[in-house]
Amino acid sequence: MKIAADYLPGIINIRESEVFSLVIEHKELFLHVVQDLYLQISTGMEGELILSKNDKVIKPSKRVELVTSFIPFDLNEKRLISKINSILEERALDENNYHVTMSMLANIERFANHLSEDFPLTLVCNGITPAGLVKMFNISIEDDSSSNIERILNYMSIVNDLLGDKLFVFINMTLFFSDDDMQGFITTCNMHKYSVLLIDGIDCKRYDGISRLIIDKDLCTI
Repeated sequence: MKIAADYLPGIINIRESEVFSLVIEHKELFLHVVQDLYLQISTGMEGELILSKNDKVIKPSKRVELVTSFIPFDLNEKRLISKINSILEERALDENNYHVTMSMLANIERFANHLSEDFPLTLVCNGITPAGLVKMFNISIEDDSSSNIERILNYMSIVNDLLGDKLFVFINMTLFFSDDDMQGFITTCNMHKYSVLLIDGIDCKRYDGISRLIIDKDLCTI
């Protein structure tokens, strides 16, 4: 995967089995990069930064996960739960579960009618849909992570499984975790061949298994 922009000194090539660290010590440029990426992801509109894979331009809104908050870090994002509910709804209507699903919906409607008997108002049960049935389950992702780093790695695995392979971009992550935690994180990402870009505003330790580009306060590259 490659990243390019006029405000960057060259093309950033993020290899599949290696984490890339982009350190931008120039504060205005750091803000510009993060804002450009955020706006493209949140709005779907084009920006200055261009993301490509196999020489084909891809939209950051579809392929990039931008992580700016680490504490607290919640696995149960609304869009992930929505995706899970959508998958469960499809399964509820497949050939193996269709009749059971319809039977459950009918039983719920009968129970609703039973509850409304002798009610002082005339109530109409408009029925419940398979999507409504799934939402009744109140599904959540069990979080058995033993640390924040493990929780982030679990999140990355869940996102890739549910939404397809992503480029994970972490902003100032090195400020929140120890060198040992970061090295373990990088080693695990490389082992699972996650695509990862670390963007930091200050220089950090040089970790094993990582490529790095530094843009200093004078906009010189190191």
